[in-house]
Amino acid sequence: MKNSLKIGFLYVFASVLVLAFSSVMAAAQQFVPAKAAVIQSDAFYDEKAGITKLVKAQAALEAEFKPREDEIVEMAAKIDKLNKETADLKAELSKLDAHSKMGQNIIIDTNTSMIRSLEERIKLKQDYTKKMFELRQDILVKPIFVDVSKALGEYAKSHGIDILIDLSKAQGVFYFSTPPDITKAFIADYNSKHPTP
Repeated sequence: MKNSLKIGFLYVFASVLVLAFSSVMAAAQQFVPAKAAVIQSDAFYDEKAGITKLVKAQAALEAEFKPREDEIVEMAAKIDKLNKETADLKAELSKLDAHSKMGQNIIIDTNTSMIRSLEERIKLKQDYTKKMFELRQDILVKPIFVDVSKALGEYAKSHGIDILIDLSKAQGVFYFSTPPDITKAFIADYNSKHPTP
């Protein structure tokens, strides 16, 4: 009786193994390797070899916000000047009499107050400029990038590429046995099909 139970169990176990092995073999026969390629989307913005529509839109956006950036840089320079002036005044305090020290302290306090005020204004201007930049980027650049993404998908499909990895955005470690980099070919293809006026 024990032996027949063992034989029955072994028969069932062997049957399960045969079925599992058959399933694995069937799945292995259905496996089709994917064709992979890489792209570097940062190259889309290259002024000389990038996607001209994208480069032009990004340049227009940056030109639009240059005056705001310059104003912030100018305000930061004022802060640096006031900090230096304040440090120089503090260094001179030990050499002055009591009456002169009081005048110097008033100037130091005024400079310190102006520095804080400028720092707050810079922070507000930076936050506002960042938000406005993002809004304008959505209007000027995003539609072009959506078009580029669509064209990239069509390009990959027409070239039989199943997996496309953007090396500009990829994080982590990947193993590639030198997949083709289609960046230059795609940019040339896109620029030829979507000329910039």
